[in-house]
Amino acid sequence: MDAEKFNKLFDTLAEEKLVPMGFKKTGLRYYLHQSPALLVFHKNSFRGAFTGFYITLTYDFLSNTKDKKDKLKIPPYLEDYPLSFYASDLPKKYKKFGRVNKFSLTEEEDIHSNQGVFVKVFMPLPKQKDSKAYINSCMDILTYDGIKLLNECTPAVCVDLLQKNKHLFSDTLLNELKGRY
Repeated sequence: MDAEKFNKLFDTLAEEKLVPMGFKKTGLRYYLHQSPALLVFHKNSFRGAFTGFYITLTYDFLSNTKDKKDKLKIPPYLEDYPLSFYASDLPKKYKKFGRVNKFSLTEEEDIHSNQGVFVKVFMPLPKQKDSKAYINSCMDILTYDGIKLLNECTPAVCVDLLQKNKHLFSDTLLNELKGRY
């Protein structure tokens, strides 16, 4: 399946599953804003190669979530988010740790965070029937574990997670979060 057909399928399925839940579209991302949190379903690519779907979390008070007119903007890159998880890794985190405040962010295979370790897996776009199953699976993870992350990961919990792993994150992001909580 080519990228254009894959993106169209992605949008069609998102319109069916995510938009009724309150998600809005921006570019190739869908986001849910429950102030101050922003949960983003991020279709990621690197140099034109699809790398997968990520579930990311940020907060509307961070400077990179506002444009020059102080309107909400969704950061375009994974490294712009305090927390980013490859979609299929999030259920594994919950199974292993139970709650977000107990997550370990030091496992190289599943950390995708601000100036942290990035694991780039280049995936060929799946065939049509596999694409639908893959997108639906990732959206199911988003609507269960992603919403759980949104509800559990308050800014204070996020600060605690980042402080435990501060060697993985930029001082700017950590200081901006700590300045608020």
